[in-house]
Amino acid sequence: MHNCEFISDEKAFTILQFVYLVNMMQRKMSTKGMILDICSQRSRAQKFVNLDKSYRDILNCLLQEDYYRNEDQALPTIKNICLSVNKSYDVVRKQIKNIHDDLASYPMAEEFPFNTAEVSYVFYVKGFGESINLNYDHLHVVPRKGEIVQLPFFKEFLGTTYFHVSEIQHDFQDNKQCIVIWLLPGAYNSYWEMRKHQAKELGEISLLESFKDDAEIKEKLKLSRSRPW
Repeated sequence: MHNCEFISDEKAFTILQFVYLVNMMQRKMSTKGMILDICSQRSRAQKFVNLDKSYRDILNCLLQEDYYRNEDQALPTIKNICLSVNKSYDVVRKQIKNIHDDLASYPMAEEFPFNTAEVSYVFYVKGFGESINLNYDHLHVVPRKGEIVQLPFFKEFLGTTYFHVSEIQHDFQDNKQCIVIWLLPGAYNSYWEMRKHQAKELGEISLLESFKDDAEIKEKLKLSRSRPW
């Protein structure tokens, strides 16, 4: 029988750092991709400006504008960054990677955690032939997958007030979290959900076809529409 060995925090940290470095060495990251990653977490990255780092001027340059979300602002190129901070291409690229590595590193993740200052909710509601989006600033309880939701607001437009939660998506945007709740008409049927996944895995329907109405998918699978699922 083997004795259980508990790993110390220091040893666990060393292992995580080693795994992270190996993963980074195995794949070559593009500079543009790293810039996008940095700009996508602008609020958190701004905290790194105060660190005594050689890349402070480059980080300031990347955070001048909200390049990730402002479509009118073009993403800064390495050439523009080089001219702005008066550094060579190789130095700028290396320091952009250093910024990226620091943002992703284990100790920095603990010292500078992400902060969700705002939460919003969006219902994507699909009716019988029509769809609508409903935005909420606050929900006392978030509906879970499979639960029934009654919406009396747009019965004439959607053709029903009776829906079920088909999917829940959490979209994290810098310091904001958006919870997207997908509603479909009628009651949730776990068997039909399983059958659709089975059809995708077996190649009976394509990924694109899986987003079609249930009636169209059943017709493709030669299933009777009279069945409850």
